Amino acid sequence: MLTLFLKTIKNNRFSLLIYLVISISFVWMYVALFPTMQEQAEKLKQAFESYPQALMKAFNISFENFFDTLQGFMAGEYFSLLWPIIMIILVLSYSASAIAGEIEAGTIELLLAQPISRLKIFLAKYFSGIVIIVAFIAISNFSVVPLAVLHNVDYKPENFLTMSILGFLFAFAICDVFAILRNLQPTTHNVQVFKPHLSGAGIQAA
Repeated sequence: MLTLFLKTIKNNRFSLLIYLVISISFVWMYVALFPTMQEQAEKLKQAFESYPQALMKAFNISFENFFDTLQGFMAGEYFSLLWPIIMIILVLSYSASAIAGEIEAGTIELLLAQPISRLKIFLAKYFSGIVIIVAFIAISNFSVVPLAVLHNVDYKPENFLTMSILGFLFAFAICDVFAILRNLQPTTHNVQVFKPHLSGAGIQAA
């Protein structure tokens, strides 16, 4: 089970790295942009005050304390849309390739032929997915800390810890729901049956 667990994480390390690079790139962009946005906060607020208030209320848009803190700015610009989208794509891509993906690829027979129970196979895949999700959430969220220090921006790490916990619960729910729906689908895969091939015109009776 441990071997399969480590192998699954190893096979997904490059995709995890790609998602982390994308996520940290957005974090870096917003952290670097925050000081400039904070300097222009009053002008931006005045500009948005000219918008119809009915429209602002209809879409629940509020700029109260939006530019005052980094966590408020990140919550509105990054954690409200981009980060959940990246995390959903990561969770769905892993869930699709965990068990059902091996069935469709025709490699499940090789996996089941190993001297390991089906429960242990499922648990190895399941816990490796949790580790991948936790790694993505922790690294992508707390990358704010060194980047904020780099750009001399004040921050509160406890707010990002809360966001990480909520993000994990959100990803956990998505992973379970998608795994259930995926495995409820009838999957068909071709099993090659090797038969002896008799060449020639046939077998002649002696």
